[in-house]
Amino acid sequence: MGISDSYAVYYSDGCGNSKNCNYPHMGVSNSVEELKKFFSYDHTFIHFKNNYRKKDNFLCANVVTLDCDNDHSNNEKDWIYPKDIESLFPNVPCLIYTSRNHMKQKGGKSPRPRFHVVFPVRNFTDVDKYAEFTKKIQNAFPFFDGNALDGARFFYGNPETEVTILEGTTFLNDLIADKPIFEPVDDDFANLGEIIPEGSRNSTMSKFAAKVLKRFGDTQEAYECFMSKSQQCVPLLDKSELKTIWNSAKKLYKKISSQPGYISPEEYNKPFEDEWDKPIPFD
Repeated sequence: MGISDSYAVYYSDGCGNSKNCNYPHMGVSNSVEELKKFFSYDHTFIHFKNNYRKKDNFLCANVVTLDCDNDHSNNEKDWIYPKDIESLFPNVPCLIYTSRNHMKQKGGKSPRPRFHVVFPVRNFTDVDKYAEFTKKIQNAFPFFDGNALDGARFFYGNPETEVTILEGTTFLNDLIADKPIFEPVDDDFANLGEIIPEGSRNSTMSKFAAKVLKRFGDTQEAYECFMSKSQQCVPLLDKSELKTIWNSAKKLYKKISSQPGYISPEEYNKPFEDEWDKPIPFD
């Protein structure tokens, strides 16, 4: 399975009890059928002291789990589906399973895809750093629920859940790196002569595609920058693989550019003199 041979789930004796904090049972598996049994109970992926769920009892976590409720838009074309995760997170292993409100009416919202995504990560033993990391992911991919990022998360059981396991060899930590995906691309342009070795080509090109789209928008200029960057790959990626990476980045860019607070390329690249009043002469 690559990075994650199995997933550890801590689960309770019941289902649908938000007041429960005890998760005495632990199940470890990469079997879809076994995981479905664990997920039929209220559960968490965080190891807590004495199996009692609260922030102060956080011991460690080697996965991060995010919610996708598709509340960011009522337009079906804007919705993220479980099948989209693989293209948005190339070569990153994850576990996807539908929540209890998947394709059901919820809070005045029409039925739509609602699911959890579990990403293996390098182990966290500090609850604040864990929460900070999940927030960084949500900043980069705002279709994830921003209210489900704390270090004491649990998930309601769902006996009808649908489970999908995706394999990969890149930790989410490495994809996200030290900064959100949509940041200035200056560092990347400064390193245009460096080689991108096998094993990091897909993740590097995915991040670069997202960045040039942020800088230039969905334009020919952005695409040419992306293709120029691909010449650093050793060996070169197939054209079909580059096309898949580029189309996935464009899909993500389209969703993020529709979010409140998004800064357009025109605004982002506006000269400073347009943002400040004309200086007053000293004399």
